[in-house]
Amino acid sequence: MNNKTMKKAITIALSAALAVSGLVSSPESEAAAKLSIIGKATVTVGKAKKLSITAKGYTVKKVTCISEAKNVSIKTSKKAVTITAKKGTAGQGDYLVTTIKAKKGKKTKNYKFYTSVTIQGASTTEDISTVDQLKKIDTKNSKAKYILKNDIDMSGWTKPFESMYCSIDGAGYTLKNLSVPLVGKLYGGTIENLTFDLAMGSVYEQWGDKYVAPICFIGPGNNLETATIRKCRSTGEINLTNTSGYDQSSDMNPIYVAGLVGTNPNNYGQIENCYNLAYIKTAGYPKVAVGGIIGNIAGKTGVAVIRECKNSGGISVDNSGDTGMGCGVGGIAGYATSDKGLSQYE
Repeated sequence: MNNKTMKKAITIALSAALAVSGLVSSPESEAAAKLSIIGKATVTVGKAKKLSITAKGYTVKKVTCISEAKNVSIKTSKKAVTITAKKGTAGQGDYLVTTIKAKKGKKTKNYKFYTSVTIQGASTTEDISTVDQLKKIDTKNSKAKYILKNDIDMSGWTKPFESMYCSIDGAGYTLKNLSVPLVGKLYGGTIENLTFDLAMGSVYEQWGDKYVAPICFIGPGNNLETATIRKCRSTGEINLTNTSGYDQSSDMNPIYVAGLVGTNPNNYGQIENCYNLAYIKTAGYPKVAVGGIIGNIAGKTGVAVIRECKNSGGISVDNSGDTGMGCGVGGIAGYATSDKGLSQYE
């Protein structure tokens, strides 16, 4: 829903005598009811949310409800709207438009409610033992947690999770032979107690940015939950060598290369007690940001977001040519800025 539509939706006057249980409370007088209002509902995947409708002084004749997206199914009756979230939609938001036809005396009117819906996943904990099981985890469920039961050979891993809201506990085990990133964008979930055994040598591109790292991007999820990487380490090697005449002259951003995280551009993600042992080498790419822990960190919060991390892996960079803005090399971070003037490291 665009801003113009939203503005129109929330400025519709609501009758004083109408209320939707769990969504809104109705004022006592019709005059007081002329206000902007948008209801809220939270739906858990696998469970139905029933919103009862009452209309004091009115007779409800008909209830209809539509959804702008396809992530919920809805059923209506004369006195209720029932919302059910579809599997795999946790972490998403949506809007419902509910129309209530109500009669008072000889007058019948239609009243509209614009209801925001937040979908949360059901709490779950599962064990993971194989790469095939890993591929099937519910990455959109912020309440799901997955625990490794052994080392996993990632040779069959050909495509990273585009985005992730869930949590992974490596339990001290290793993802071996990881040549493709595990996660494109980590939103609000936690990855901890995990070793990445790297064998990377190619660039992964997502939404215009380029990365060479086991986790490309960390940032906020729904309601700005904090994405956290804790007690993880990287071993093995990143060897990014341009042998095909790759031209970066038209790129606005550099390639983010790191033993752990490509970029944390808004300082929302947290990296704690992590350790890089991987050897990192780049050659022939004029625009790179290379760090043992993170390639780029440039945000607005000014708070410390990298705590008690260290790097023992060697870093070799040959980026002769036009390096450009945002390029750099560092043991912890390749490039770091903050417009708040506060430390980002502890």
